[in-house]
Amino acid sequence: VRQFDSGHSNPTFFLSAEMATGKRQDFVLRKKPPGKLVASAHQVDREFRVISALAATDVPVARTRVLCNDDSVIGQMFYIMDAVEGRILIDPSMPEQTSAERAAIFDSMNDVLARLHKVDPVNVGLGDYGRTGQYIARQVARWSKQYAELKTEEIPAMEKLAAWLPQNIPAEDPTTIVHGDYRLGNLIVHPTEPRIVAVPHQYRLAAVTGQPAVTTAQRRRGLRGRPGRLVLQREDLPSCRAQLGESGATFGRPSCIGLGVGQDHD
Repeated sequence: VRQFDSGHSNPTFFLSAEMATGKRQDFVLRKKPPGKLVASAHQVDREFRVISALAATDVPVARTRVLCNDDSVIGQMFYIMDAVEGRILIDPSMPEQTSAERAAIFDSMNDVLARLHKVDPVNVGLGDYGRTGQYIARQVARWSKQYAELKTEEIPAMEKLAAWLPQNIPAEDPTTIVHGDYRLGNLIVHPTEPRIVAVPHQYRLAAVTGQPAVTTAQRRRGLRGRPGRLVLQREDLPSCRAQLGESGATFGRPSCIGLGVGQDHD
């Protein structure tokens, strides 16, 4: 048993066990963190349910094994899934990859994201997963409330943002599955090939009535370092069409206006 360096929001552990067949098999355990938790945060049971449901689709996920909601076992709720062999590339600039490999990985990320957004929640048993409608409005309200509860100092820019967001929520309100934290560091890349082989976790932030443009914006955010600074050379950036999952129809949008694609600022 060893803990991964990442995944501190929900502590994540690598497990290796000898099975009844005599062979060893590797697993991953994710659990709630210890201590007092903010309401609605660290919901590994939600994550377990979404990953299990997506197993019947073409979205690459790890096979789930068990969810334990009995805190007396290890102290917090946890679940176990199969370990997926591959690489976790934390640095979005991928300095050890060639330009062609980086481009291929981004194309694969876009392909997997489009597959996720095309999944019908009802068909995979997630029709009752959370509230319906007004996804962005609910997210803005929740994060603003949590920020207000946990802030340790006044930050004028945050107060201004909290006031601006509710006045600028998109009118579109599609129904699809959104990941919640879709970025390179939360994906598993094939051991040798430039393609995504699993979206293993972080579905605790997922929603089934979400706005797909939110995930696209999160995906875009991973291409930038400090504010206004691209982390990759321009030839490595996915195209606007690829950024939207190969077609605007995937997201119900004919263009990518407002996503900052090809611009020098966000």
